[in-house]
Amino acid sequence: MTARGLAALAFVYLSDDTASRAAAYSTYETPVGEVGLDLRYGGGEGDDGDLVRVGVTPEPEDDPRCEADDQRCVERDVDGGTLVLAWEEVAPEEDPGVVLLSLVRDGEVASVLYAGPAIKGDPREIDLPIDLSALEDLVQDPRVSVTTDQEVVDAGEEVEDWEGGEAPDTADPTPVPVSPQALKGFFLTYSDLSGFSGTSDIPRVVEPFGPGAVGTGISISSDHVRYRDVDVVASPRAPTWLAADPCATPGYACETYDGALGPVHLLWKAGRNGEVWLVNLRAEEVVAFRFDSWKVPEQEQAVAGSIDLRTVRSMLDDGEHVGMTSTAGLERVQF
Repeated sequence: MTARGLAALAFVYLSDDTASRAAAYSTYETPVGEVGLDLRYGGGEGDDGDLVRVGVTPEPEDDPRCEADDQRCVERDVDGGTLVLAWEEVAPEEDPGVVLLSLVRDGEVASVLYAGPAIKGDPREIDLPIDLSALEDLVQDPRVSVTTDQEVVDAGEEVEDWEGGEAPDTADPTPVPVSPQALKGFFLTYSDLSGFSGTSDIPRVVEPFGPGAVGTGISISSDHVRYRDVDVVASPRAPTWLAADPCATPGYACETYDGALGPVHLLWKAGRNGEVWLVNLRAEEVVAFRFDSWKVPEQEQAVAGSIDLRTVRSMLDDGEHVGMTSTAGLERVQF
């Protein structure tokens, strides 16, 4: 199944007069085989509109069937599985509520979430802008499945005004020489950052690493981090500016951590327009991240928080996807 295929099926039952249509947000942690679609209806002037999210999930961790004492959940047996209707009612000035339909089949769950209109009671007994029966028919369509007909996939490719958002395809593990595209794919996929405004060549940063070094610059636009740009470099050797004892490098404060593939050195210049380096000295290669921020703090703990040190250190422990070689899946990631 593809997100566009879900769109093609959704428009069999729902209006195609949408404000937007795109794949539901996902990351590298999204379970393999899980596919989602987001449709927005109405909205404008700061209002995103009503959301219809259609999804299929193989062997989900959470069972959507009703708890014994849940007064806002009902289920019934239907052809192909168990249909579950659950809802949350409106919380004045906070949340309009939500309706969730789930079809539990052997080995998978198909679902339709509807959010936007005020849910003031049992959705079977209130008038909704999108009729509940249409949502039920959609979620019960046997083609809304982790595996579906090629005709559905082909129909999805014909859906117009598609806004993208599909999860990066990192599944191909074939080793390839590292490239700027693979470095970009690695950092954006494994850092769980969805917002960026572009990439660039970074010769000023790469040149000190010498012949064979590969790098890319990424401009970040995310509320989840406090840096504006990150440079990613893979090289056969350390940069010339780094002292033999990295924590003796002039002009930088420094801390050293153990890494799975070699020591990881955190170096930073505090102040406005400062910079932060995370350098992993491996046995036969070096991988480095450089973070550019409006203002770099002075204390290690604050510096670590500003770059999400735990996450980026775990990324440097990955020798399969980042180094002088990467994988074909990351090479082909499109954002």
